[in-house]
Parts: sequence; C-alpha cells; structure tokens
Amino acid sequence: MQNKILKFFAVLIVIQEILKDIFHYIAGTFTLEHLPFHLCGISIFITFLYAFKPGKLNGEYLYALSLPGALAALIFPDWTNYPMFHFSNINSFTIHTWLVVFVAMLLYSGRLKPNYKELIHVGVFIGVLAVPIYFLNKLWSTNFMFLNIPAPVSPLEFLYTLCSCFGDNCMVFYVYTLVSEI
Repeated sequence: MQNKILKFFAVLIVIQEILKDIFHYIAGTFTLEHLPFHLCGISIFITFLYAFKPGKLNGEYLYALSLPGALAALIFPDWTNYPMFHFSNINSFTIHTWLVVFVAMLLYSGRLKPNYKELIHVGVFIGVLAVPIYFLNKLWSTNFMFLNIPAPVSPLEFLYTLCSCFGDNCMVFYVYTLVSEI
C-alpha cells in the first residue's frame, strides 16, 4: 500500500508540473523561467524516480536538497506577487507542499534513513548540475536555482552578498557554500 501512495504522489506532482506549463502556454504567459530547472523543479523528477526506483543517491537528494529547498520556498515564497487565489500562487504552494509531504512520508515510514556520509555525492551532483544551469541562466536571462540573483527576502540574499566580492564568478563560491553546508 505504501508503494502505491508514494507512486500516486510522485505522479500527481509530475502531472501538476506538466499542467502548470500547459496552462501558462494556453494563457500566453509561458516563459523559459517556467521550465523545471529550479531546485524544486529538479526535485519533482527525482521524486518520481525515487517512487519507481528508490536509490541511495536520489533518497539523499530528497532529504538534503528537496526537503529543505521546498520548506524554504514555502517560508520565503517568491511567487506571492500573484493574488492569493491565482493559479500560479496555488500551484506553487501545493507543489512545494507535496514535495515536503513526500519526503516526510519516506522518513516516517523508515524507507529513507539519511546517511551524512552520502551527502558528498549529493553535493557533487548538485554542483555539477549547477554549472550548465548557471550558463543557461546567462544565455536565457533566467535565474534557475537562484544562482545569479537570490530570492528576495530569503537567506540566499546573505550568501549572495557574502560571495559578491567574487564578481560574476560568484557562482563557484555560491555552489561551494551551499554544498559545504550540507
């Protein structure tokens, strides 16, 4: 039964992400920024992968990056420029909540037992992933994973200010700081 619930949530999250893009496309509001290259967008697909093929790396990713990232997004949302009952606002709150609930279910059931020794692999994974995303941000004038500009009124602003002394190459220090915090 637990497997069915996990798979249901994983499929629900992916379908919601696809519907979001379809709705934005139909409304004429779709932009490159809607692509799932933010941390939580990537987490959607890692969640799906874990539901159907659990593994150490994707489990550690969910615990070390998806859970705190989704919680931070709920605490410091950057989508509140929309009215409260706007589709984008509701979608963002619910999808981040689903990501938190999914990891919470894994932790509660004992299926996911975080191992700090595995965190180096998660750090390498996200560090390697951040490099092409940083350049996509430059190419497309986007801000995936908040690598170029921090989310307003979030702890990322402090990190960004701290590493701004490195100029435009701040991404290397920024990613290093995020990875070393794990």
